[in-house]
Amino acid sequence: MRTLQKRVVLKIMILALLSMILASIFMIHPVYAAATPCVETFPGQCPAGLDQFEAMVGNLVSVIVGLGFVATLVMLIMAGFKYLTSGGEPKAIQAAHQTVTWALLGIVFMAAAWLLLQLIQAFTGINVTVFDIKTLCGVGGTQFCSPSPKP
Repeated sequence: MRTLQKRVVLKIMILALLSMILASIFMIHPVYAAATPCVETFPGQCPAGLDQFEAMVGNLVSVIVGLGFVATLVMLIMAGFKYLTSGGEPKAIQAAHQTVTWALLGIVFMAAAWLLLQLIQAFTGINVTVFDIKTLCGVGGTQFCSPSPKP
């Protein structure tokens, strides 16, 4: 009887998770179809520059950090659910405590990484939390990124 209850609870959790994922996929998002015309360097092409690459990397990092916090929140919710449905079984309670431990360790590691970046920035004066290719390449973009012109 206990196994049947666990299966039903697991199926309900999976169904709830899938419904949340599907709901977020089909939410209405604004579409910006009109774009400003670009300066064509090659016929029929509008190549992206360093600014767009920097923005893409910055957005990617923001998404990954956000997903890390969402994963931690999901783990904490799952641990609470495990604890509430443990029924006093020592193994189930231990599994819930272990899930909480790993979730909190994830938060600690994310905070430690942020603190390390802030310390590097404080000691060196370099803003390491912003991805900026132009700083690496020099003002004219010729130091590291572009090959030197051949005579």
